Amino acid sequence: MIRRFIRHPVGWLLLCCAVMASMYVLYWDQQPCDVVKQYVQDVTQGKWQEATKKTVGNLQVKLQGQLTTRQLDRVSKATVLQESYTLHHQDMAKQVSTVYAEVVLRLADGKLDVQKQTYSLYRGEDQAWKIYRVDAVNQVPTASHLYPVFAPTDAKELLLSFLRASALGNWKQVEQTLTGTALQQFEKTKAYLPKKWAQAMEIEPVKVQYIGHPFFTNEYEYLVQYKVKRAGKEEQITARMTLVQWAGSLLIARTDIIQGSNV
Repeated sequence: MIRRFIRHPVGWLLLCCAVMASMYVLYWDQQPCDVVKQYVQDVTQGKWQEATKKTVGNLQVKLQGQLTTRQLDRVSKATVLQESYTLHHQDMAKQVSTVYAEVVLRLADGKLDVQKQTYSLYRGEDQAWKIYRVDAVNQVPTASHLYPVFAPTDAKELLLSFLRASALGNWKQVEQTLTGTALQQFEKTKAYLPKKWAQAMEIEPVKVQYIGHPFFTNEYEYLVQYKVKRAGKEEQITARMTLVQWAGSLLIARTDIIQGSNV
């Protein structure tokens, strides 16, 4: 019976699909989905201290501040009626992941709410997946895992140029390295930036790691780690940066500070 099934073209195709699906689930780390699910449960149940433990970077700082000022006491609890969590993308070294979550909630006043969000996660030296960014979305994102191929040869120099210009307060040069979301964010804050830093800022050493490229796109993902030295203080920064290739030019399209504060 099994031999006949395998010999049949349709049976062979179904078997191949089953094997590929199994390999997909086994290779990619599904733990980020579990972390996000538990985070959502903590938030809806008002367990903010537990939720905060599952975060890192600016998101963690924000939640800790709201806990200290008791702002979160005013957030109503909710009941999860339906939920789904899908791994959107991940690099092959399993350092960054994005999870798409669709959750149906019954709010405290009885109303129903459907939340569609993407959660960005990072796995640091402690090997624990933690959430550093949450974004509301209107539609299901396309799955696009990151493969460490086709790295642009001038990417490291572009990133170093961006960091050096930021350290010097050379905003015109910074602007020339940006596009897309990164440029829009910079233009919003440009008016509030000083013409030059009142005190010298140093950025060193810089570790640039290529983490992958989603196939059929012009995007290239990097992890950048560096120390910021200013006014006698040091801070370790970990950032995720998305580069895009437009008409032969390589530009920074998105910057996410995972750990530390933004330059």
